[in-house]
Amino acid sequence: MSTRFLLFVALVFWYIFSMYWYVCHIKDHACNCFGRKASIPHLIIKDGDKEVVNIPDNFKFTHSGATPTISNPVQAALGTLGNYLQQNPQRSLLITGSYAPDETNNTPFNNLGIARANAVKQQLMAQGIPENRMQTDAREVSKMPLFPDKTFFGGLDFALNPFAGNALPPRFMVLDGSKTVVDVPGNFTFAPSGTTPDIAPDVQQALATLAEYLKTNTGKVLTITGGYGNTEKNNTMFDNLGLARADALKQKLVAMGIAADRIQVASQQNNALPQTAGKQLTGVLNFAIANMAEATLPAFTVKDGSETVVDVKDNLKFALSSEKPVMSAEVQNGLSALAQYLKNHPDRRLKITGNYLPNEKNNTKFANLGLARAEALKQQLIALGVAANQIDTDTRLNPSLPVNNGTISGGIDWLLQVSEAKKRDLTAQSRTLYFDSGKSSLAMTDELRQYFRDVKTYLEQDPKATVNLTGHTDDVGSNAANQRLGLRRAGEVKNQLTRIGIAAKKITPSSKGETEPVQSNASPEGKQANRRVEMLVK
Repeated sequence: MSTRFLLFVALVFWYIFSMYWYVCHIKDHACNCFGRKASIPHLIIKDGDKEVVNIPDNFKFTHSGATPTISNPVQAALGTLGNYLQQNPQRSLLITGSYAPDETNNTPFNNLGIARANAVKQQLMAQGIPENRMQTDAREVSKMPLFPDKTFFGGLDFALNPFAGNALPPRFMVLDGSKTVVDVPGNFTFAPSGTTPDIAPDVQQALATLAEYLKTNTGKVLTITGGYGNTEKNNTMFDNLGLARADALKQKLVAMGIAADRIQVASQQNNALPQTAGKQLTGVLNFAIANMAEATLPAFTVKDGSETVVDVKDNLKFALSSEKPVMSAEVQNGLSALAQYLKNHPDRRLKITGNYLPNEKNNTKFANLGLARAEALKQQLIALGVAANQIDTDTRLNPSLPVNNGTISGGIDWLLQVSEAKKRDLTAQSRTLYFDSGKSSLAMTDELRQYFRDVKTYLEQDPKATVNLTGHTDDVGSNAANQRLGLRRAGEVKNQLTRIGIAAKKITPSSKGETEPVQSNASPEGKQANRRVEMLVK
């Protein structure tokens, strides 16, 4: 037998063996080849060093699917896991679902990872495992290990941990006095430095319950306080992430039919915010219901655009027919803070409007008590070092001033305005805002936030003032696509402005697409200059 023939036979056997391996281990991953399954990760669940589950099978998902196909061995393994949790009440379970960016999420969850983890959580709950002993989380991977039929095995990680009540997410609970309005084990979660809440279906249902309660009890108001950490990065138009998070929930309730003026937002710094095992922030929102009469007692509040300068729960008080203000220590501190703000911002003017009742007696040298009260506050601010030409006074007859035992609470309206020089600066020419290639998201900076606050202050000062936003692009893409992109960019700026309280009707977005470049598109620098929104205040 020749050597050439032997080599030929060996080559044929190698080819047959290679094809067999390919068919068994890649094309048909479920078949047995040499006694083992190929490409299916074992389902292994451990509690420390102790192995609770270890089987040569796993959950099966379709690409973009959230419901697993569960074989008999996997179902039996779930039963084993459920029994272990029942026999070990000191243990809790974290289920982490994986998902890939190219998958389409058609579930009510923020991503398919959470949806997949929740599907298995529901299976265990059906076995009697309490919901508060299980957490779900998600992990993004670059791609799922798909087989030719667009399925994959695994996609879930299980971790058994000590069960401690304070280690699990705080409950979403809202009370009205001693009455429980909402109480569910889940809660809103946020990514660090994020403002968009991840809302599980049970929490979403509880939010709807809260909305219905507010609709039924029209004499109630809600305060949402958002927590934030000092190391989190604030890329919003709000002063801090706590306000942004609280406002995100406020907008959801407004969309459910609750009047915006019945929902107040506040913030509180908390450098020890609870986290899930997946490092998501949870329990960062607090909800408080109060009677409208209690909640609407006037507070001493002064804002500059979206920035809160003074926010004191107490307020000035005036005796009936008197122009002399009575101030607590807290109110005096607030007045000092206002004075300091004016000294630090010479481009701002303050308008003080004094209110008075029709039946009050005026024994002052001024035309009415409202003007006398405003002038009294002006003199206090001048004494604190504010320039007299930074302060204007006005008056208003107000028959609805709150009076209690012969004392008026509040009685003063404060309005910060831009100076004439700042007004000229805002309206003299357009402001250019730049964008990344193909993007419509706006990168916020402290300087841009301040500019937007200036615009808001000016628009409140001049009811006729408006904002025109014109979006532009470079020449990458078709004319039609760039026309749409320019409009999206203008729309993004409009959204940022409305988020800080500027009325949408004052803002007009439009697009020029690629038709009005300011530089040549032949260079990267020219393209960058053309990707912009021109913002004109007039």
